[in-house]
Amino acid sequence: MKNLEKKVEKALEMVFNNYLNDDYMYAIFKTFLIKRVKKEIYNGFNFLIKGKRDDGKREFFKVGVFFYKENIPFSFFYDFIDRVRLVIIKDKLQSEFIDKLEDIFLFIENTFSYGYLFQLLKEDKDWIREELRLFKGEDNPSILKPYILDHLIWTNKLIEDIKKLRTQPSIELNSRKCSFGQKLSKGHLDLIIGKNYCLRIEKIHDLIHEISNEIYFYIQKRSFKNLLIDYINLIKNVGRLINTISLSTAVLAEFEAKVDPLTGVLNRRSMDIILQNHFTISKVANTSFSIAMIDIDDFKKINDTYGHLIGDCILKEVVNKIKNVIRKSDLIFRYGGEEFLILFPYLDKEDLPKVLEKIRDVVSSKEFVCEDIKLKITVSIGGATFEENIESVKQLIKKADENLYKAKKTGKNKFII
Repeated sequence: MKNLEKKVEKALEMVFNNYLNDDYMYAIFKTFLIKRVKKEIYNGFNFLIKGKRDDGKREFFKVGVFFYKENIPFSFFYDFIDRVRLVIIKDKLQSEFIDKLEDIFLFIENTFSYGYLFQLLKEDKDWIREELRLFKGEDNPSILKPYILDHLIWTNKLIEDIKKLRTQPSIELNSRKCSFGQKLSKGHLDLIIGKNYCLRIEKIHDLIHEISNEIYFYIQKRSFKNLLIDYINLIKNVGRLINTISLSTAVLAEFEAKVDPLTGVLNRRSMDIILQNHFTISKVANTSFSIAMIDIDDFKKINDTYGHLIGDCILKEVVNKIKNVIRKSDLIFRYGGEEFLILFPYLDKEDLPKVLEKIRDVVSSKEFVCEDIKLKITVSIGGATFEENIESVKQLIKKADENLYKAKKTGKNKFII
C-alpha cells in the first residue's frame, strides 16, 4: 500500500509541475490556485487508497466547489485526472492495484462533479427565485409572462429535485403534458409569434424534456459526472427556449406595431414594449444586447436654413443609410425629432464600437442630395450595453443618452460608449 501511495504522489507531483510549466494551464490556474487545491487532492487520494471513502469524498467535494467558485471549467479537472492515470499506468503495478486505482479514479470524478454541481445548483436556484419574483410582479407588462413563468417554475422544481437527489420527479417529464407543452399543443403561442417560430420552440422544448428524463436516471444511478453535463446542457436549452420566444416576439412586433409615418421605422410606443421584453429575457437567459442613441448634428440649423421639407428628406435618407450597415435583426426606433434609438440583439460591448463606427462613417462619408440641395451630414452616437449592474430599461437608455450628450459636447460626428 505504501508503494501505491508513493506512485500516486509521484504522478500527482509530475502533473502539477506540468501544469505550472504549461502557459495555457498556468494562466487558468495561477500558482496560488494550484497551491490551494493541491492539498485537498493529495489528502483525498491518500484517504481513498487507505479505504477512507468518506474522508476522500469530503476532500474532492471541496475541490469541486472550489473549481466552480473560481470559474475553472470542470473539464480541466477531468483532464487532470486522466493525466495522473496515464502517468501511473506507465509504472508497473500489480493487477489488484490497477483495479483499486480505477475504482478510485471513478469515485474521484464522481465526487468532484457532485461538489461542482452542488454549487452550480445553489447559484441557479437563487437566480431563478429572483426571476420568478420579478415575473410575478403585477407591474411586469410582458406578453410573454405566462409562457416564461411556466418553464421557470418547472426548472425551479427540477433543481430542487436534483439538490435533494429525488428519484421520483416532482415535475411533468412528458413534453406534451407539462403546462407549457399544453399551451403549445393548443396553439396558444401560434397566435402571438406564428407557426414557424412555434415549431422551433417545440423542438427545443422536446429536447429539454429528453434531457430531464436522463437527469432522473443519473440521479438514481448517482452518476454525478453525467448528471452535471446533462444539467448544464438543460440550462443552456432553457435559455435558448426563452430567447427564441423573445426574439420571435420582437420580430413579430416589427411588422405589427405602428411605424413612424415619415421614416418608416418603429415608433416610441413600440420601442417601450420591445425593449422591456428584450431586457427581461436577457436577464433570465444571461445574454447580452446593446443600444445606441443617434442624433443628427445641427439638425435645427438645417430646418431653419432650408425648411422642413429638406429636413424631412434628411431624416429619411439618414435612416436608409443606417439600414444598409446594420443587421436585419437590429431594430430602429424614432425616439423623437432627429433622435433615433437602435436595438442590437446579442451584441456585446466588445463588438459595439465596430457597428457604431460603421453608422457614423456611412452617414458622414457622402453628400446628401435633397431637392437639388447638397449637404454634408454627421451624427453623434451614444452607446450602452446591458450589464448585471443595470437594473431597468430606463437606466440603460439613460446611460446611452449621457454618452450621446458627451459626444455632442466634445466635437460631434463621433460615438462614445
